[in-house]
Amino acid sequence: MTQTEYKRRHDEVGKTIHQKLALKYGLIGEKRRYYQYQPETVLENTKYEVYWDRSILTDKSLGHNRPDITIWKKKEGEVLLIDIAVTNDTNMGKTFAEKINKYIDLNYELKDLWRVDRVKMIPIVLSNMGTIPRNLFKSVEELDLEPYIHQQMQKAVILNTCHIAQRFLYSE
Repeated sequence: MTQTEYKRRHDEVGKTIHQKLALKYGLIGEKRRYYQYQPETVLENTKYEVYWDRSILTDKSLGHNRPDITIWKKKEGEVLLIDIAVTNDTNMGKTFAEKINKYIDLNYELKDLWRVDRVKMIPIVLSNMGTIPRNLFKSVEELDLEPYIHQQMQKAVILNTCHIAQRFLYSE
């Protein structure tokens, strides 16, 4: 039960970000509540491709090739790799650094395979209790999203953490 619930909480944060990006890039037409939104595995138009929880095929076998969200800005020659984590308060800094290091090999592979100038890793890390680290604001800024999106992510985390606690307390 617990791993499924943790994944759901993680995905609720990801769906919030995915929908905002899909709207921003003109890949979807209407906004929904984050818990009603179901991301497509691939969304694309002439300028952008956005992947949701999809492995990226490379020439070399890599240990980490499945970021939560991948954005390919075709005209700009840039790829953004977004990986999300909901962790304990004490692990946020460590998790942020791990997310960056995790995709270094994929970074180099994508530059060659997709012939892009830049590949950037953008970690999104929140506490399971809703604590927002300073580096989250930098990540939101790099994605050029509304500054208040952290409140929506925070809400998703807190509600799902409460749901997990409730399920644990009332399970027999």
